[in-house]
Amino acid sequence: MKHIHAIFLFTATLVLASAGCSRPCPSGFGGMKWERTGTPADSLTILLERQFYEAKDHDTIMESIGRLRAFARRCGGPLRRTLESRCHFYSARLLEREMRPDSAVGHIALARKLCDSAEYPYTLRRIDIKDKELNRDKGDNELRRHLDNLEYFRSVGDLPMEASVCIQIGNTLSSSYQPELALGHLRRADSISSLTGLTAWSRKNKINIAACLYGTGDTAAGNRIMENLLKDPEIQDDFGAYNIVLRNIFIHTGKSGYIHKAYRRTMEKDSTAPLNAVYEILLSLHYIEGDEKRDTALADIYGAKAFARLDDVADPGVKAQILISAAQRLVRQGKHDSAYICQSRYIMEKEASEKLKRPLEVSRIHNLKEINRVEAEKEMARQKYVARMLAISLVAVALMAVAVYIKRNLSHRLRMEEQERINGSLRSQLEIERYQRQFLAISLASEDTDRSLADIRQRLDDLRKDGKISESEIRQVDAVIRKHTARRDDWNRFRELFDKTHPLFLKNLKEAYPGLSETQVRLATYIHTGMDNKQIADFLNIRAESVKQSRWRLRSRMGLQPGESLEDALGRL
Repeated sequence: MKHIHAIFLFTATLVLASAGCSRPCPSGFGGMKWERTGTPADSLTILLERQFYEAKDHDTIMESIGRLRAFARRCGGPLRRTLESRCHFYSARLLEREMRPDSAVGHIALARKLCDSAEYPYTLRRIDIKDKELNRDKGDNELRRHLDNLEYFRSVGDLPMEASVCIQIGNTLSSSYQPELALGHLRRADSISSLTGLTAWSRKNKINIAACLYGTGDTAAGNRIMENLLKDPEIQDDFGAYNIVLRNIFIHTGKSGYIHKAYRRTMEKDSTAPLNAVYEILLSLHYIEGDEKRDTALADIYGAKAFARLDDVADPGVKAQILISAAQRLVRQGKHDSAYICQSRYIMEKEASEKLKRPLEVSRIHNLKEINRVEAEKEMARQKYVARMLAISLVAVALMAVAVYIKRNLSHRLRMEEQERINGSLRSQLEIERYQRQFLAISLASEDTDRSLADIRQRLDDLRKDGKISESEIRQVDAVIRKHTARRDDWNRFRELFDKTHPLFLKNLKEAYPGLSETQVRLATYIHTGMDNKQIADFLNIRAESVKQSRWRLRSRMGLQPGESLEDALGRL
């Protein structure tokens, strides 16, 4: 049975070991996999990560970077270089957020130079990702890079970075007009944000989710998300996010109140901002083409304001819309020459806008190929996993089948051996009973003979007293009786029968008490059979008093205490 348990244990271990196979993860903490340094710098690193995820203000983040830099200066050797590398990394992120990419590139280059790639592979990975984001002119495949990063962060269990990369993938797919593909990644990021408690980060991601819902045609779901965001105090405090929500709701509901509110907020913040032109052309189009009451005068006012900001607008698509709106306004005013000029410029900007869209179409096709490649790799990996698990299962089943077969054979053999033992025991018992009957018959015959001889001797003694037989005749008869008694005391025959009924007694007796004489061995054997002193005296052809003395000498030779029973001592043998 031990072999059976060993086989089952081996099978279970094999299955569990195979099922648990995964890529090694770096040592991390708090769900973020920055390598440990065993110093307070670990807490500062996590603090900075959360501050970026929660969009803390510039001064708060700079204060944390300063604390990390001050601690690094108190350290020495490789640890100082590692912490300084992190300081440059976070400085680059802050500069990128503040639209200063040129300065950020310098910090990220220093971060790479100071990082020990062998001891801190996760840190180097984060630096590489930020480096590629800042240097988009390197021609790297953006979606493939994001998908590779996603696989890496999933493998190491870094949930915040997995969510961050999911948002990047979603935005990349959304910008190439693939909202269905983008939506799954954005929702994955949203669920991770809720799981990790990064709610501030999750709020802005909901704007992306709503935009993708609009793109898939689910306007109602997108509006519900946007309406909830408008009521969120955190979104209300974020100028850019709040205006994006207002603009998107206006575009998909046609209610001018939302765009007017966004426009007023923009005018209060910066009256020369290029964003104003976007709101103004939207308002102009609304009063011309919207579902609400048409107002050409208001449309012309907002259109003229947008046209005045034309040089501030960089997007050729927005420029084209402003120009065609101006051309239509000029036609209504009878200024056909000026309208013609605007139409000519509109055609140029429209062509420029179409040229920008062509790479997006190419990117769309390429993105589909990349998604299909990743899905194919996942399917291949899944098939390999299934095949491996199937093979392990087959091996486990085979081992279990062998174990069951062995168990059944062992059980059958054990049952046969048990049955044979029982049968042997029964046969032995029958043999013992047969020999005991023979032994009893001999004993009874001996006792009957003893009584008969005693009776003969008594008759002879009576005849002698009556003078009917002479002394010489009595001696002759007595000699015959003694000769018969000597033949009856056949020790070898008795021992043969005794050994068959008690096969280990004589062996154990001689091993336990090697100093016993042959006569003492015979005495011990007779005592063990249950004979009394008179029967023993007859078998040994001595007097009963002599048997008592012999018993005493046997007790002494066996070393028995006065209160200890000779029969019990012999019975234990």
